[in-house]
Amino acid sequence: MNGEESQLIDIGDTSLYVVQRGRGYPLIVLHGGPGLDHHMYGDYLDALTDRYRLVLVDQRANGRSGRPPEDTWTLEQNAKDVGRLASSMGLDKYAVLGHSYGALVTLQLAVDFPGQAAQYIVSSGVPGGRFLMSHVEHELANFEPEELRQQVADSWAREQHVQTHDLARFARRRARRCRRVHRLEGREHAVIERHIDPNNPACVMGAR
Repeated sequence: MNGEESQLIDIGDTSLYVVQRGRGYPLIVLHGGPGLDHHMYGDYLDALTDRYRLVLVDQRANGRSGRPPEDTWTLEQNAKDVGRLASSMGLDKYAVLGHSYGALVTLQLAVDFPGQAAQYIVSSGVPGGRFLMSHVEHELANFEPEELRQQVADSWAREQHVQTHDLARFARRRARRCRRVHRLEGREHAVIERHIDPNNPACVMGAR
């Protein structure tokens, strides 16, 4: 495949908007958010298109993808969507790259459907809140400017009470370019106590 091809792909209860670039081994790419879309990657991954077929996905209820019922806007469903998308596209073997929230989806996929993808690439993601909290507490204690430190700490404390049913409203706010990041209590912890199949390669990347 040369150039770029875009289409809506039916995965059952909704359709996902997909942009494909390049040729070669399929790499399904999941964006951050919720409330963003595949445009967050810009052309950063285009250097891979000589060897890889990039499959950039707008996850359900994001970007140009369909808007199914809000009770389906969950981490588990996003992970399930990856397999449905691959099946609809006739992909037998593929890798998945997820960044930020997309990294959580990638980890959920590895836990719920081990072996479904051949490789997993996790960028700027953690398995759950307990891996993040010690770093967050350190950063809050040293936040600058000092006069805003308590305000930021109070804001973070309120995040602990965000419930999964708030996801729909959050996605709509994020779509309006709101950049405040929420933890989705209960959802992000689903992968903490279970282990990814060691026979499936995983690459974990992070940034500060």
